[in-house]
Amino acid sequence: MKYVIAGLILMVFLVFYNQSLKEILNTIKIGKIKKTINSQYIINLLSIILAVLSLALTLDDSLKIKITEASSDYIIIIIVGFLITLIMLLNHLNGKNDRIFALKEDLKSDTKELWKSYSDLDKFYKEQNSQKFMESFVKNNSNLISIQRYVYSTYINGNGIIINIQGKNSFIRESADLNTVAQGYYLFNTEDVQRLLKAYALSQQSVHTKNLKDDDYNYVENLFFQWTEELYDKQISEYTDEDAMKYQLLLILKELLEIGLSMSPPLPFSEEQLHQINRRKSGIEIATFLLRDYIDIQSKRVYFEYKGFSDSKKNRLYSNVQVINPNGEKSVFVLAHHGDSNLDERSRFQKVENDTDKFIELVKNEFNFMNN
Repeated sequence: MKYVIAGLILMVFLVFYNQSLKEILNTIKIGKIKKTINSQYIINLLSIILAVLSLALTLDDSLKIKITEASSDYIIIIIVGFLITLIMLLNHLNGKNDRIFALKEDLKSDTKELWKSYSDLDKFYKEQNSQKFMESFVKNNSNLISIQRYVYSTYINGNGIIINIQGKNSFIRESADLNTVAQGYYLFNTEDVQRLLKAYALSQQSVHTKNLKDDDYNYVENLFFQWTEELYDKQISEYTDEDAMKYQLLLILKELLEIGLSMSPPLPFSEEQLHQINRRKSGIEIATFLLRDYIDIQSKRVYFEYKGFSDSKKNRLYSNVQVINPNGEKSVFVLAHHGDSNLDERSRFQKVENDTDKFIELVKNEFNFMNN
């Protein structure tokens, strides 16, 4: 019977430890053992020793008796040796797990760096494509002087509505006299914006009632003349950024009166006053355009006129295109148009509108931007 058991143990040994034995033998190279001890090798080695010992005990009863007698004398040493071996094995396994964890963390870090590099590269190529697209569009439209692209953000704090714009890229025709904005910060007073919104709501009541007689422009007129008087009576040297912002809101009121009442209320400001109030914040027209979208006061006009005093910029018109890409980045393109003085006002504005519409369609297809 013991020979049958021995045979079974031997078969199990051959089947399950064949590969383990090979692994242990592979650790020996020209009489030198690898410095790194693999925990799996230790387990396999111990398993083979136990298998051989079991086989020996099965075949030789006298050996079993001798081992039993010897073990009773050295039981403490055996237990201590077993515990030391177990502790060393567990310590090695923990060290191995720590190395695996460290490698995983390194892999995560390397992956993040790889994605960051890819993102930066993707962003670079998108900027390059944007630059080439703007250059091509300007060169193929003789009425255009330049295209500038800005990214922007809009938010509210205790002082009012804040709009930040930052220049990204642009293309300007050679020898063209044009100012660009690297970065702009614009604060619109909360109370002024609320009064503007009230005026707009009263003038647009027919949108809800479907009766044009319900539109009330009295508040619009009163606010227009109040703000005009406040700004006109100020000394030029006393103009502030807040005044420059209020003047932009004043122009919105003027537009409401022109469209709703077909009247063009006069602005009594002198050339020096306009020069001072317009020059306080470069790019303020862009910020006003973005504000109108934010507070939902739409304009039928797609352009604004140059208000400075440079001879090289006379008759120049500007239009803005507000877009958002699939990543949520908000941009505004500013197109500078040459206003041909040989054309009448309606024809010039129609040309600006046509060029702007063409640009909108192309920018949608080219960059997957969406009109905001």
